[in-house]
Amino acid sequence: MKKIAIAIILLISLSASSGSLQASEWHYGFELAYFKLNTESVDDPDNMGLLLGYSWDIDYGSVAIEGELTSTFEDGLAGSKNTSVDTAGIYGIYRTRNMNQKDMGPYFKLKAGTAYTDLTIANANKTNTKLSGGLGFGINMISVAFELDYTRINDDLDMFNLLVLF
Repeated sequence: MKKIAIAIILLISLSASSGSLQASEWHYGFELAYFKLNTESVDDPDNMGLLLGYSWDIDYGSVAIEGELTSTFEDGLAGSKNTSVDTAGIYGIYRTRNMNQKDMGPYFKLKAGTAYTDLTIANANKTNTKLSGGLGFGINMISVAFELDYTRINDDLDMFNLLVLF
């Protein structure tokens, strides 16, 4: 994860310093997130979330800074105890397609950053903030983009997202 984070930060820095940054634009999105707790006998919670980002087109795709928040809408179960996860993250993103050009087509995505999690099982809370990273696949559809991505939040928690970006 650290190598991906360093690579994305270097890509953004080199793009900014080389003057190859082109159009820039705000974007926002909605997401459905499925969590996989790396604990046996847990029915994992499901979340909904919001994303806000700012992207710059570069010669070979686009780079962005994105913040996302998710909150549990369907509790999971650990035995008879409810489980929920709330997350907040900020990520550097690289996409192989320019986000600001509204043409159709597929693309790949890499992300690295920091994620805060608040895991609740019954009345016990566990919070932490760690480096996080992931990858995904998306498709531009003129005025909207759809993405599927995987994010490794920490050693105990993985997140699978379906995103709609505007």
